[in-house]
Amino acid sequence: FNKLSAIADDTVQVFVDLTTDGASNTGDMTLDGILTLDGARTLSSSGDMTLNSSGDSITATSSLTLDSDKDLNINGDLTTAGTTVLSADDDGNGSGIISIATGKIVDTDDFNLTVQANDLDLNGSLDVGAGDLDIFRSSAGGMALGDVATGFQIDTDELSRITVSGDTQVGGAFLGGMNVQNVTETSSNGITGTLTLEDSIIKFWGQPSTFNSLTAIADDYIQIYSDLTTDVGDLTLEGDR
Repeated sequence: FNKLSAIADDTVQVFVDLTTDGASNTGDMTLDGILTLDGARTLSSSGDMTLNSSGDSITATSSLTLDSDKDLNINGDLTTAGTTVLSADDDGNGSGIISIATGKIVDTDDFNLTVQANDLDLNGSLDVGAGDLDIFRSSAGGMALGDVATGFQIDTDELSRITVSGDTQVGGAFLGGMNVQNVTETSSNGITGTLTLEDSIIKFWGQPSTFNSLTAIADDYIQIYSDLTTDVGDLTLEGDR
């Protein structure tokens, strides 16, 4: 389709892949109802993609890929049963945010989750269980963890709403530097596996930060201006890789 809006009083069932390809980021896709995505599904939008659920339920019976060239908005509890990819700014032009609505959850039932966007607005929560979690920036620029309001930021409140016992990687191919400040024990406790930060430059500064287990890998250098603690597992720092 050029543009698609499917609104149902009851159920919207998707048994095939869906694509909108309207030119110049005009191909918005909106699905609104009690959403069921059957089988391994890919939804792709050249504009914004919005999943609403009148019954608060968005269910994918297998793996799921949501690709949006602009914003990706998830306004219901999304449960998947396979590898899950959430991608905004899929064209890499620097305009595209993933938003999880307040009180809503993305639950992958222990399967891997990849989140890629120009920024993440996590008012809801992510539960990856024993799966692995990858959070990447989709375009050039910096990243921030904790109380640093710059670039692609995952603040302390957002961190506290992430649950994963597999491996977690934060970084990506667009290495613009990463700042880490005031990641508290409470905010990082849900990430019980090893958290790997990967960027060109990684700087720990301001207030101290605490993680369960941490690996920081920088192509250039790592700067440490504040106390850094792991209270469960290993701490590994690798600069000039």
